[in-house]
Amino acid sequence: PDGEQVEVFVPEGAAPGDVVEVPWSVAPASPTPVVIGVPIDGVGGDMSDISERDLERGSMTTRAQKASEWGWTMYFVGWCFCCFCGPIGWIFWFCTWLTHYSRPKQARRDFPRERAVARLSCCTGLSAMVVHVVAAAVVYSIYRRGVK
Repeated sequence: PDGEQVEVFVPEGAAPGDVVEVPWSVAPASPTPVVIGVPIDGVGGDMSDISERDLERGSMTTRAQKASEWGWTMYFVGWCFCCFCGPIGWIFWFCTWLTHYSRPKQARRDFPRERAVARLSCCTGLSAMVVHVVAAAVVYSIYRRGVK
């Protein structure tokens, strides 16, 4: 049925018109090829109109997603360090911000999610530094008053 050739051995004594049972097994279908990466509008069709820029954009989307995930990971690691290891969480927050802003300006446009977490990290880091400096000043002031 699938264009294969079948060889059948007829048992002895079989007459024309007799039913002969033939064991048949269908070969598993080969897997359909899959294109991973760039989503293509529409189903099927010719892929010759996909430009190199479209393929590059798909790659950039993956890189942007990974950069955003890394930024959020660093943001939460910063909170863990800030809450459990003293005032060093701001280092992680500033590293997230510096990672984004160390890219050329043109490249930063391709990473909008990373930009969002970088800005949040910078604001959080600055706020944490202000709180820590004020807390240190208050503790120092109380200590100085107690020493006199």
